[in-house]
Amino acid sequence: MNQSLRLALLDSDSDVRLGRRMVISSRPNLEIVLDAKGEASDLSAVADGLVDVLVLDQSLASGPGIAFYSLLRDKLGIKQAPDCVMTTAFDQPALLLAGLEVGIGQVVSIEQGPEALLEAIQSAKAAEPAYSLYQLHSLISSEASSRKLDLDLMKLVSELPEKLASNLRRLRSVWLKANPRQLGEFSLSNLDGLVARLPVRSAAELVIRLERSELLDER
Repeated sequence: MNQSLRLALLDSDSDVRLGRRMVISSRPNLEIVLDAKGEASDLSAVADGLVDVLVLDQSLASGPGIAFYSLLRDKLGIKQAPDCVMTTAFDQPALLLAGLEVGIGQVVSIEQGPEALLEAIQSAKAAEPAYSLYQLHSLISSEASSRKLDLDLMKLVSELPEKLASNLRRLRSVWLKANPRQLGEFSLSNLDGLVARLPVRSAAELVIRLERSELLDER
């Protein structure tokens, strides 16, 4: 029997939480251990709650959901923070990109329906990539350039052993060619070794942070 996933459900609207609780409760392997507005005080409750997956809205009582999750990562550590699914009012590419950049693995809009939320929760814990390299390239290309050099990340990248450095060079080559077929065929599992070694939670976060720090540019 599969072990139940422990969920924290955060949304400033109690009616929305009630609806999502009903949806989530339809799955026997999902257990809600925290149901709250997402106030600043809920940060400790999530951190202490042995939560497997955090389901939070883009807007919480304390402010943006992305900011809440960033604070949680600061408190627990990037690798130790629970997997996260963020819900949004509608499809918002910029918000999706911002969420992925801070390690939120799945972003689901209300328009996608309850089944999409349930699937995202299951996939988040299974660490299944929700987006392909092609989708990440399209997302980043569609947004205004936003470079934020991460000196710590740049230093760690410069110290990578050859095997991992070669994986990064392969990623850079495919990224720069921007060939849809090659981007689509590139498996993000090729980056697992880099994700394990660098201060990121997922391949999507890694790709975005590398791009922001100009580490996917021509060299």
